[in-house]
Amino acid sequence: MRTGPVRQRVGTYAALGTRPDIAFAVEALSRYNGKPKKTYLTAAKRVFRYLKGTADSKLVFPSSKAPDNLIGYMDSDFANDRADRMSQGGYIFHLYGRPTPWQSRKQRLVGISTAEAEYVACSEATREARWLRRLHEQVTGQDAAPVPV
Repeated sequence: MRTGPVRQRVGTYAALGTRPDIAFAVEALSRYNGKPKKTYLTAAKRVFRYLKGTADSKLVFPSSKAPDNLIGYMDSDFANDRADRMSQGGYIFHLYGRPTPWQSRKQRLVGISTAEAEYVACSEATREARWLRRLHEQVTGQDAAPVPV
């Protein structure tokens, strides 16, 4: 049994669930679990050094008096991965001034322009915003305000 995919899922889940600051690095390194090279091991050691150096760091959230509106941010790069020329996209949403869901991953298609990569990232962020609005409406029973992205 290959353990690469298992390590990939566990490592990616741990990074996405607990340390958004290393989410991109863990996701990028997890692509090469099946064929490790010295350069990937060096990069992984760099992530561990970063984690050791930031072990006492923490996120500080503003008071609960922050506005309750949901706001989203998204971005992408264009064909930055030299191996397959795929674009990377991501988003983060804030509620009560706190980060709620976030995502950073390779886009599923090869874009032909920066605008297309941005459009795909915006589409994914908008899909998440719609889901968050429906969740808010189901939990509170109130209509949710439009979500700026």
